[in-house]
Amino acid sequence: MAKKPQVICLYCNNKFYREDEEFEQIGRRYAHKKCVQEVDKIHQLMQEKCGELYSKNKIDAQINKFTKDGYELEHIWETINWWFGIRGEDASKANGGIGIFPHVYPDYMQEKIKKSKYKEVLQDQKISDFIDEPKKSYTISKKYIKKPKRVKLFELP
Repeated sequence: MAKKPQVICLYCNNKFYREDEEFEQIGRRYAHKKCVQEVDKIHQLMQEKCGELYSKNKIDAQINKFTKDGYELEHIWETINWWFGIRGEDASKANGGIGIFPHVYPDYMQEKIKKSKYKEVLQDQKISDFIDEPKKSYTISKKYIKKPKRVKLFELP
């Protein structure tokens, strides 16, 4: 039996056979189940952060533009989550969209690379290597302490 023709994913623009992969039908188009979940995560995050300014159509258009430019949905979500969630930048400046993504993506990737290098370096280390042993304190017994002699500078009559 011949396979049905390939369809193009609405979000990642990759071709796939509907028989071979999990998919969702969106209108008259198809999308990978994984892509739909990633886009839903982006929408949910932006809806939480932007509140009333959230614009689903604007974000969908920006996601399509970014994926056509070669960015992956997972990287888009990670970067947006890092920018608004972890760094705590003001989402009201975003005007309900994710247009900041291409500008902050290089910063996010640099930080991600730094973290992976730190993990590699620290992977072999033990916590005890970073903790100093408590310093020993010494006490001197009173029998060895001499009181200084009192010096009389002058005497009053």
